[in-house]
Parts: sequence; structure tokens; C-alpha cells
Amino acid sequence: MPENANDQITLQPAKRTSKAKKPLAAGKILKLTNKDRGERNRLANKIVKGLKDIGDYDPRLDNFLIDKAARAIIYMEKLEKYLDKPEQDPTVIQAITDAMSKQGSILRWTVAALAANRKERLAHKTQREIESSIQDRLNKLIRSE
Repeated sequence: MPENANDQITLQPAKRTSKAKKPLAAGKILKLTNKDRGERNRLANKIVKGLKDIGDYDPRLDNFLIDKAARAIIYMEKLEKYLDKPEQDPTVIQAITDAMSKQGSILRWTVAALAANRKERLAHKTQREIESSIQDRLNKLIRSE
């Protein structure tokens, strides 16, 4: 604590001595680019087609979840590219794998939520059957990239 009001503690970011790019773990945030937005739309359209094939696609209920799933797939692909780079710092690898795990959780959550939305509308199937069907379609979509 400062002894009087004029003694202020100011935290400054460390100055970088080189012009090298910051590693992912040092604060680089992955954002969707215009190219990624096109890819997101392409993925979302494929997911919508798969949901229509399963039955009972409702854009009011499904589009938010579809967007989340498409974004998670794109982010996981971007993160995987960082893992492929040689000579990664172990803390960077840990941060990347943690982020990939979180994106994977988001993807699993969207599949479960899409299945739950359908369970009530498709009463003759169990949620597990619907969830499995959606997951199979997403896996085919990811592998076709």
C-alpha cells in the first residue's frame, strides 16, 4: 500500500525487445477473420442440412447453437495449427490444449442442446439416439474438411 495518496503504484506491461510475434499464451486472441466467417457460414449450412435430414429443424431454436458449433470447429482447427509448429514452449502447448478442450466442451454442449431441442419434437426417439445422430453428422462434417 502507498504511504500517502501521492504514491501511486502503476503496473506497466513488460517492454518487448524484439519484434517477434507474441506466442498464443502471451495474450494473442484468436478472432474470426472474413475468411473464417465464410467458412463458418459454409459449416453452418452443412449442419442445417444435416439437421433437416434428421428432421424438425427450427431456425428460431437452432441457429444460435449451430453458430456456436461452427465457431468451435473453426477455433479448434486454428488452435491445432499452433500445435503443429515446431519448438513450442510447454506453457504455450498447455494453453493451446486447454483452449482446445474448452472448444470441444462447447461442441459437445451444442450437440446435447440440439438433441434436447429435438427430443420433445421427435417423441419417438430417445435423446441419446438423436444426440448420437447429430454427433455422427458433425464428425462426418469435420472429417470432410
